[in-house]
This record gives sequence, structure tokens and C-alpha cells, in this order.
Amino acid sequence: MLIRPTMDMNCWRSPLTELTLLIVKDVAVTPGNTGDSEPYLARMEHMRKHLGLDIKEAGADSAYGTSLIYQAMEDMGIQLFTPGTTGGVNYKVAFTREAFMYEKEKDCFICPAGKKLTLRSLEREHYNICRTYRADRKDCRNCLMLNKCVSDSHRSRTIRVNIFEEAVRRQREKDGTLTHKHILKLRQIWCEGSFAAQKWMHNLKRLFRRGIEAARDHCLLSATALNLKRMVKC
Repeated sequence: MLIRPTMDMNCWRSPLTELTLLIVKDVAVTPGNTGDSEPYLARMEHMRKHLGLDIKEAGADSAYGTSLIYQAMEDMGIQLFTPGTTGGVNYKVAFTREAFMYEKEKDCFICPAGKKLTLRSLEREHYNICRTYRADRKDCRNCLMLNKCVSDSHRSRTIRVNIFEEAVRRQREKDGTLTHKHILKLRQIWCEGSFAAQKWMHNLKRLFRRGIEAARDHCLLSATALNLKRMVKC
């Protein structure tokens, strides 16, 4: 069985030594076919409620940067910092979404040819919910700009709007700032460095027992050993 332990790190500053002590605050073990971001919100809520942590900022890798997580973190008053995207949407046609004008009063998009794309459905996915706007097939079939607007695999133009995209935009407003770069740098040291230390010195390279419960015990013991050694050193 493959496992993917997710460990959230917190810092504690000693009043006597003025040293910053990094300790593991939570451990979650999931099967290997579970996405990285699936247990994230539940563990974050667990730490806030049961450990009394007042979390204002969080850093995570790009796998956690889903629209649902951005929305939920904003609702909790937490600024989430993740690496920036490597590229934009790869459109197969010349007309991108920016070429379509949205009319808020009628809740529809207007294409460059002046035709409407009306709301047709609400698509629910694991990490987001999208509103789907689609043009009539007859409007696209008779349009002179068909080749620039509709790909060969479709009969009419479709625009999908993530209902959480405003939360994503607000959460990513600090991308590229000094704070954003600083937190991502700390995550590389604190999180990735702690994983490396556990694999190297605290028996986290492989499991010796089967089952999720056994894997959870194994990871907890590894994190406990790491925490104790850091506390003693501090």
C-alpha cells in the first residue's frame, strides 16, 4: 500500500533562547490514490478548532492551489500562498474568453459576432463548481468566424466560469510580492527539509506494517522523534 503523509508545520519561539523551533503539529495519512489536496481543509479545520491555532497565513505547493481550497481559506480568514502557475489556458482557437463580453443583468456572454451564450448547466467537480455558457449551434454553424472561435471537436462555443474564481483572484493578488516569496522559501526549508530529515534519520523511507492505521502510527512516531530531538536541542 502506498501512503502520502501530509504534515503541517508550525513554529514556536523560545522566550529563553530566542530560537525559532519548528515542530510538526498534525499528521494525516491517506491511500496513494488520494489527491494531495483532499485532506487539507479537514486538517486545517482540525488544527484551528482542537489545537486553538490562530492561523493567518499558510504556504503550500501547487497541488493545494485548487479553487475550492482558495475559497475555503478565504472564508476562514487565511491567506494561502502557493507557487504561481507555469502558464495560462491553452486555447485551440483564436478567440479566448477575454474576447467575449459578459452581461451581468442578463447573465450571458456576447460573442464577437454579437450572439448570446446563455447559461446551460452547473457542473460540479471535486474541487470546483463551474457555470457553463453555450451558444446555439445554428448561430455558430452560420458564423463567418467559426474557425477562429470553435474547435473541430465542438459544434458550438462553450465558456466555463468557475464560481470560485474571484476568491482565487483575491488570494493570488500577493503573488510575486516579498511576502509571497518569503513564505514559499520558508516552506521549502521547513516542510521539505523536515520530510528529508525524517526520511534520512527518522525511519520514514518505508513502512514495515500494512494498513492505514499502522501507517498512521509509523508517521506519528517519526514526527514525534523529530519533534523531541528539536525540542531538546532548543
